[in-house]
Amino acid sequence: MAQVENATSLTDLERVKEHGKITSEAYDAEITKLIKETTARIQRYCGRHFLSRIWTHNGLQAHQPRLDSHGGTELFLPEMPITNVATLKVYPTAAELTEGYDEDFIVHALSGIIELVNGNGFYVGSQLVEITYTAGYLTGQTTQASWVFGDDEASADIRLAATMQTAWQFHQKQKLRDGIASMSSEGVSVQYLNTAWLPEVEDILERHRVRMPSWT
Repeated sequence: MAQVENATSLTDLERVKEHGKITSEAYDAEITKLIKETTARIQRYCGRHFLSRIWTHNGLQAHQPRLDSHGGTELFLPEMPITNVATLKVYPTAAELTEGYDEDFIVHALSGIIELVNGNGFYVGSQLVEITYTAGYLTGQTTQASWVFGDDEASADIRLAATMQTAWQFHQKQKLRDGIASMSSEGVSVQYLNTAWLPEVEDILERHRVRMPSWT
């Protein structure tokens, strides 16, 4: 499956300006910066990256440790949806496994789970799984078109959240620039830039946060 190089942002200038009814080009650079900041905040909050990239956990670099395993037949990967598993090696035997129902493992792509089959199981321990895989939504054409970013419900949700939050942040900054730090209406006082997320944005992000299983 061919992969198209992805941008790094979860929305774009055109969408933010349309959503926020922003017509001037004077603030394009500022809005672009806000898009990048919002993207980073969303990904930190959700504990995952949404655009497709290759992840390598081989223990060769400090930032690429092998993954821990907790026994049983399932391994929960940090990123999803999984679009390709290039290599999977399980220690302490260092056996390299092959994908397939009649082989060693199968992939549950949308949930980010590797399941061992045919009597195989993971040992319990830290840094016992070496894996290189691709996960996230593509931004170009692919044979699995429903995974193109924004074309399925999950990625469309995230793009909308990034768009709404960025437009809102821009308008809040505009209000502060105009010297309006707060406003009162019908006895209710609102402080600008005092809320981490718009309520509707937070609702979306909560649906897509990574919640790893807890093992006891």
